[in-house]
Amino acid sequence: MKKCIIVFAIVITLCGNIQSQPVQRANVYFKNNSAELTATVTGLLDTIYSKLPEGKKIRIGLVGDGEDFSMTRFSDERFNSVQQYLTSKNVKPEFIRYEITASGGEAVIEKEVVISAKSILGIGDYFAKNIQSFTINPAEENTIRGEKGTEITFPAYAFLCAVGSEPGDKIRIELQEFYSRGDLLKADLHTMSGSNILETGGTVHIAAFCGNEEAQLAEGAQMTLAFPYKQYKEGMQTFNGFAEDGNLDWVASGEPVDAPVSEEDMYYDPETEQYYSNIGDVYFQVNKNEAGLDSYLLSSGSLGWINCDRFYDDNTEKMEIVVSIDTALHPSVRLVFKNIQSVMSGYSDETGKIRFEGIPQGSEVSLVAYSIVDNKPYMAMKNIAVTANTEEKMMLAETSKKWMERELLSLK
Repeated sequence: MKKCIIVFAIVITLCGNIQSQPVQRANVYFKNNSAELTATVTGLLDTIYSKLPEGKKIRIGLVGDGEDFSMTRFSDERFNSVQQYLTSKNVKPEFIRYEITASGGEAVIEKEVVISAKSILGIGDYFAKNIQSFTINPAEENTIRGEKGTEITFPAYAFLCAVGSEPGDKIRIELQEFYSRGDLLKADLHTMSGSNILETGGTVHIAAFCGNEEAQLAEGAQMTLAFPYKQYKEGMQTFNGFAEDGNLDWVASGEPVDAPVSEEDMYYDPETEQYYSNIGDVYFQVNKNEAGLDSYLLSSGSLGWINCDRFYDDNTEKMEIVVSIDTALHPSVRLVFKNIQSVMSGYSDETGKIRFEGIPQGSEVSLVAYSIVDNKPYMAMKNIAVTANTEEKMMLAETSKKWMERELLSLK
């Protein structure tokens, strides 16, 4: 009987995303006429499972030397052994399948198994979201105040339900606030508008609901927002966040604030026992708290991601940092400025390196890389004084959820 090597082809891709590309091939050798998963076999499968980059695939032949072509029972047994092992490594069952094909004149039987190599979780979904909930009457003007001091005023009759109908007597508002660099990193956010660096005075996400249906602001309706500050910075304005292909970009949507809201700009209404200021002819409730925090007064005609930012630039020569890092774990890499409230995102070049451009010379920064793979957190941090163009190497290390959160929140 003709001798042949019986080959099982395992095609591995992340979340079923198979791309057209040259496919490498490697063999894992079983003991002859055996389906036993030895340490050698499981070791290679573990390597593939942990290291295979997203969108890539590799064909692994599970073979025994000198086996008869008719030994098909070992084909099934080996396939079942590998399938069970991969399932035990948290490969989702829906991503495991096989196909039997014949290739060439030799009619070599191949069983192709499509698996998910790893589960990548965004850090924004890894940590619990601090969502604050408010219930308002949409027929009245309403002001809500977040835990970190953001005040938002909605005019009366400002909302439309998802189907375009007017809401009932209740609207639920959900608010998230991000003021520190650590807040931004935990949510996988940045402060960039295209390639321009933004200095932030605060970021919020606002959602409204008619029951379980998401609501929007009616056309022409403007909500006003007060972002508290400790030190006034000129040029702050409204930016709205827009996501495309999973990437968020900040787009300026309002004029810069001309002046801060200070005590001289406010008046006290004894009937309501509230302080007020104004944007044009619109009077806006202002919180005058014990810390004496003033606020930037902005406006927006849409819900969702809203940033109180200004374009940051100076006359300093601009530098570039290139980061070499293992991309198998698909890390997010951020550059955190220490002298300004800014978190910079880079871009991946054709070699897989992460590039940060336009960094003012002399900046003190932290490079922060993080990834969540199969529910395990990985992280790396590096402090740098930017004096010249440089290439930095970073190595992700497995850590704990508690330690990762602690490290991120240390970047205040």
